[in-house]
Amino acid sequence: MSVENKPNIPIVGFDGNHRVGKGTQIDILSMSLADRGIRPLVLRGDGSRPGLGDSESDPHSLWWQGFREYIKQFDNEYDAWRIGARRLLGEAAIKLASVNDSMTSVVLFDRSRISRTQMTLKEGLATDFEIMYRNNGDDEYDDADLKEFVPDLTIYMHAPASILLGRLSSQDPKYEFRRRNIIHSQDTFEAASDRCRESGAKVVSIRADQDPVDITLQIRDAIIAQDLL
Repeated sequence: MSVENKPNIPIVGFDGNHRVGKGTQIDILSMSLADRGIRPLVLRGDGSRPGLGDSESDPHSLWWQGFREYIKQFDNEYDAWRIGARRLLGEAAIKLASVNDSMTSVVLFDRSRISRTQMTLKEGLATDFEIMYRNNGDDEYDDADLKEFVPDLTIYMHAPASILLGRLSSQDPKYEFRRRNIIHSQDTFEAASDRCRESGAKVVSIRADQDPVDITLQIRDAIIAQDLL
């Protein structure tokens, strides 16, 4: 499926391990953009989404509601995550194709190329697009459309694992999943951010163990420096 007439909308990716504060900073930036008359389009760029329809960034989807069970069909769960990541980009392509050209909008990806790269590095595979977003034949999205979703700027938020673990709540239903990822993904996230820079991506690293207000100001300065708005 080819997505035609996609508007030229700036894309800012937020990436990093669990509990670095991506969601908080996306919310702050979204409110700031809305106050300026700019429509923020918050989308998932990698991973999964609940599919419950509770927000604009999570439209109702039975497919995503069943994703956790879907993973169990695979001997290698990374294959399922690849399919999920490709589907998310396809959904983003369709979403943007529906945006009226008269709208001033910015895409804010919650997880993007760095997250996809770090999962691929864990497998010891090359980080080419065709491998990271391999088409298993079950979708009709064109690679040419999906490749349009490389962020113009990626905000890579990072902090020591001890800090991130301290932000977890044992009441979180995903506590064990997030705890394991924090422990086992630190090194690959760093390697993935370096790999993305080497490929020509614009990545700005920001320490996530600072005051949230300071983080917000650094994100604002990074966006201004790129002349995205």
